[in-house]
Amino acid sequence: MSAVGAFIPILFIFLIIWGIFYIIQSKNKNQLSQKHKKQRFYLSNKRIFWMVISYMLILILAAGIYAFIPQKQIPVKEHVGEDGYNMIADQLYNAAVNGEIEKIDPSFATNKWEKKFQEKQLNITTTNPDKLNTTVVVERKKTNDRRIEGVYYKTTSNIDGIDITDKIPLDHLKWSKDTLFLVPAEPIKFSYLLFDKDATLRQFTKEPSIRDGGFDSDFGSNILYLRIPKSLKIIESEEIGIQYVGDSN
Repeated sequence: MSAVGAFIPILFIFLIIWGIFYIIQSKNKNQLSQKHKKQRFYLSNKRIFWMVISYMLILILAAGIYAFIPQKQIPVKEHVGEDGYNMIADQLYNAAVNGEIEKIDPSFATNKWEKKFQEKQLNITTTNPDKLNTTVVVERKKTNDRRIEGVYYKTTSNIDGIDITDKIPLDHLKWSKDTLFLVPAEPIKFSYLLFDKDATLRQFTKEPSIRDGGFDSDFGSNILYLRIPKSLKIIESEEIGIQYVGDSN
């Protein structure tokens, strides 16, 4: 709200209060006899004037103090829309399946790990394929170093421009000898509040209501990128559909 717009409601309130006191004062003059004037409290024009002025000064002072109070706000990022988020997801996927991970935004790498692996084959499966939200991409190294390297990539998620990426859990990884289980994350309940200006104030500032455009949400995509030893055999579950970099299959 602009500085001028902030004082328009105050002026509106001032006029209402002044009108009320004016009506009361008029009734006092017309209805009270001289005898009653000596016994009852009588509001003169001067008293009414200073009462209203004092009230107005309090309102103006409160508005000025409020303007300088530090306010903690949730950072709101520019909303790029569904097409924009789909494009980001496509760019991440294309870079991963082509082995061009150096082109991926480093901020998308949420979890990196390395594991010693002595087995000759690796089974990759999931406990619940219907709820799995991860794409698995595998790249073979040129050496048999008996180590599996993994990176979890996650693009941003938001609700009405509010970044909730950190609140969205990743699918879990569970190891059992030569098997890697992908365990879908449990659903979460996310609540948030949006404060809107009252219609009485918006009629002066001409600001649109946040309710006019509805609510938008965009959820990011997840990719588990695995770098495996050259000779390690992969046995994959049909439900997962692993993607391979080049001739890594």
